[in-house]
Parts: sequence; structure tokens; C-alpha cells
Amino acid sequence: METAMKDLTVVIKPTRNCNLRCVYCSAGDPKARTLTITEVGTIIEKIVGRQIDSYTKFIWHGGEPLLAGLNFYRQVVEIQKPLLAGGYHIANVVQSNGTLISDEWAKFFKDHGFGVGLSIDGPRDITNKTRVFPNSQGAFEAIKRGSEILTRHEVQHGYLVVISRLNVQWIEQIIEFMHEEKKRYKLVSVSPIGRAAEAYDLIMTEGNNYSDSQILLFRYWLDQGHFTDRAALWKYIVPILTGRPIECIFFENCQLSFIGVDCNGDVYPCGRFCGSGSFKYGNLVNDSWKQVINHPSRLALLARGKHLKTCQSCEYQKICNGGCPLQGILNGGLNKPDYNCRQYQRIFSEIKERIMREI
Repeated sequence: METAMKDLTVVIKPTRNCNLRCVYCSAGDPKARTLTITEVGTIIEKIVGRQIDSYTKFIWHGGEPLLAGLNFYRQVVEIQKPLLAGGYHIANVVQSNGTLISDEWAKFFKDHGFGVGLSIDGPRDITNKTRVFPNSQGAFEAIKRGSEILTRHEVQHGYLVVISRLNVQWIEQIIEFMHEEKKRYKLVSVSPIGRAAEAYDLIMTEGNNYSDSQILLFRYWLDQGHFTDRAALWKYIVPILTGRPIECIFFENCQLSFIGVDCNGDVYPCGRFCGSGSFKYGNLVNDSWKQVINHPSRLALLARGKHLKTCQSCEYQKICNGGCPLQGILNGGLNKPDYNCRQYQRIFSEIKERIMREI
């Protein structure tokens, strides 16, 4: 049952090693392997060559993807050149902690059109609670230095903020920080995986603190109109206005447009599954593209929407679709809704009510 995937986002992890030890992350194994350039070449050619005139976005993730080294990415660009000349469409994005960025890295990103996302959790005191080096020193200054280098080289970049119990109470300060930085940003809720799985003080499983933070951001945006807030809110606002989701966690079937590739070539539904052993589709170093996308685990995930019985009566079923499959599994099974279900309902309800009132 091969399914067309003309447009595909690939979250690829050249290594799961990292130079930070963020409190909510599972990466940071100094013994983790790194994909060889031969393996990367095989993976890229199989993925990009899956279909004529395909569009592929590679999100180079980790761990810390810059640990693979600048020469690694120079060779990636060389591998992609003949594919681009053959009519395939390719984009590259790096999601980094920013601490290793230098002038040389920034020049490379600028010269080759790489998008860059930096992980930062707000102002100095807030970021330094969660994003730390192995010696527990906060990483804020090193992240900001990386951002400043990118700005100096005119490399457009945005921020990714992980919301947890350690910073949700300071959501207003985080918003103000983003306005001062003039960066587009996204807010994601911490998931109970990796180190966070055993850290009760991180996970927002009780009350409305996560939805409160998103609703506050929405009200702030309506009142202040800052363009930087839109990237964080669009995943809620656009579906309410159009009836169609735009964020992967709300897609009816994310597996038609996303996969994750681990540092040994193993393939998973997305980067968040990588290394878990669950829903492994095969290995793109050894297996063909057809074998990978026809793997029984992928076919089971493709059928998830048919079995989400608890969502059928929900007003927002068509724009939420049960939420993220991984967070459904963490909520009791593949055919369970995302554990943030009630939070999403509350956010959608607030936004819908306010939009209808404004109209």
C-alpha cells in the first residue's frame, strides 16, 4: 500500500549527542554515533528520489546537529546539488541550541540558504533554569551569542520555546523577551519523554496552566498586535478560520508528510519517536524507500484516525484529529487522543469565541 508523498518534511538526526544537558531532553549521550557521509548520501538519494518533482525539507536536528561538523554539511550540499539539477526540490533547516555557531557557520548558512531555529526558553533567568551545560551552567549567554552572529551575517532565524512547569508562570516575561528580540517564535509543551519522563516538576498534566499560557498569548496578540506572536498562534487561529489544520500535531495523517531518521539510518514517524524502538519503519541505509513506507507500523499509524472513537463527538475533531500520535501513545495507546486534548479544546474554544465576537 504505497502512498504518494510528494511534499515531505524529514527530521534527520545526524547525532543524538549534545553539548548541553537540558533538563527536559533525552539527548546528550557522548557515545552516540554520527551518521557517516556515505550513509547520509544513501538516505538523501532514497528520500529525494522517491518521486519525480518531489519537494523535501530536511530539518537537521539532534542532539545538537552542529556536532557533526561544518565539513559534514558542506558534503551534504554537494550530495544535494545533482538532485537539484535533476528537478527535485530541496530545502534545509537546522534546529540548534546555538552555542556552537561561529562566523564560519553563519556564512555557510547564508551562502547555502539554510533556515535556522534556535532553542531558547525566554530571558536569561528563565532559560538558565532549563537549558544548561553538563556542569549545570546556564546556556543563555552562549545561545544569545549565536543569535547575534547569525544576525550579523543576515541569517534569518527564529526561536523555539519549551513550556514546562518551570517557566509557564513567566509566560508574560517570555512574550516580552520575544518582542524585544524581534524574533518569530513557537511555543511547545514539554513531553514526558527523555529526562522529563521522570521529572514531575516539569510536566503540565494537571489544571489549565498550558492552555492559560496560550490564551494569554492570544489575548496579548489581539491587544498589542505584535507580528512576532503570529508564528506561535497560527496553529490555533488558522484552523478555526479555515477548518483545516496547519501544524503537524493536528494533521489528520502526519505520516503523509513527515518522517524521522535517526543517527543510524533507522526511520520513525517523526523525530520525537527516534531511538524509542516504537514504530520503527526500517532503515534507509539498508532498506528501500518502498519497504520503509509500506512497513506495518506505518500502515497502523495511517489508520489511527479511524479508531479515535473518543474524538468523534468533539466540536474540534476536524481541526485537531486527536492531536499528536506520540502523545496519544503516552496517554494510553495509539488510538487514544493526545494527553493535551482538554487543553487544546479550551484554547480552540477561547479563540473561536473571541473571533466570532470580533466579527
